[in-house]
Amino acid sequence: MFSTVPGSPGSRQALRFDHSTSSSAGAARVPFQTDELYLFVKRYYDFDITDPANHGPIGFNHKVTRIWWGLGSSAEKNNIHLGYQGTEGGRTGNPRVSPENTDGALYTDGAPFAPEQWLQEEFLYRVSGPDQANGTFDYVRDGQNQWDGSFITRDAAHPNRYETLVFDQVSNGPGPGPYWTYYDDIYVDTTWTRVMVIDAENLAGATVREIQIPTSWEEDEIRFTVRVGAISDLSAAFVVVINPDGSQNVSIPIASG
Repeated sequence: MFSTVPGSPGSRQALRFDHSTSSSAGAARVPFQTDELYLFVKRYYDFDITDPANHGPIGFNHKVTRIWWGLGSSAEKNNIHLGYQGTEGGRTGNPRVSPENTDGALYTDGAPFAPEQWLQEEFLYRVSGPDQANGTFDYVRDGQNQWDGSFITRDAAHPNRYETLVFDQVSNGPGPGPYWTYYDDIYVDTTWTRVMVIDAENLAGATVREIQIPTSWEEDEIRFTVRVGAISDLSAAFVVVINPDGSQNVSIPIASG
């Protein structure tokens, strides 16, 4: 359902989902047939993943972002996800990225998501070669890279490329709830090439990044209507164009135009 409270900076309403109602994923399933994917989303959680009072029978088995092959089939599914596994392994609330059935899980030292504040998140996925640890699943929160690592996303037993993106799935028994997650500005693309307005000259130094939607893209000109979002001072902001490999191409101060 839609909600006007809480609203992310520069926005008037958001989509919200209650995780305690089922083990289904929040928002929509996004199908794709490409070797890479880029996701930009703003999220707000009104619950604390580290609080045992919020846990279900096996903790809070929360897959924040999950990319799947074979979703809905009876086959053993290869997938990759960022998750907070509740009490698993004594790591209550610690983030984990896991390519299930093809590679080992990577626990990170990062903190779990902070409740009751808007997070600006980006995911950059690229498929691996068969049995090769060269797959990408980068996670950027509020402009900060959360880990460095490469993964096997398919192998001889699981040769298929991922094909479905889902948001916020709480598996194997949700808790008592309600647990509301709010979403705003969901943007999914099948290329890493993109245009953003940021609060610094370079992407690496930007803590606020706003995705832009081009109306035309030519070799020497890109046109778009500026989405201000959380940018507090547009006169000090920059337009950046990102290359297919994720590197920065050009940075242009908005004040100059």
